Amino acid sequence: MAKYLFLGRFTKDGANGLLKEKASGREAVASAAFESVGGKLEALYYTAGKYSFVIIADVPEGVSLVTVSTAARAAGTVGEGEFYPLFGVAEVDAALAKGITYRASGNG
Repeated sequence: MAKYLFLGRFTKDGANGLLKEKASGREAVASAAFESVGGKLEALYYTAGKYSFVIIADVPEGVSLVTVSTAARAAGTVGEGEFYPLFGVAEVDAALAKGITYRASGNG
């Protein structure tokens, strides 16, 4: 499973849905959506910044995240959004341990 961070912004319909179903109701919907693609909702937080909410989820691969994100956007409840893969400390250490040949441009 891969872990992803999703930042999303509610549309007007999404905000109205939150008012009607409350945060716990929307959390249940998000959890079911991730489970339907073989994933798991790890955390859902609401924010007061540029984005309306933050989701951290485990999904089999990025395509599954696109599936969930597209369904939410197609429903008209989520507008702008961004998602990012998350890497644990051990994963970054493993990546750093790999050898790579690279040089910056203009440096020989």
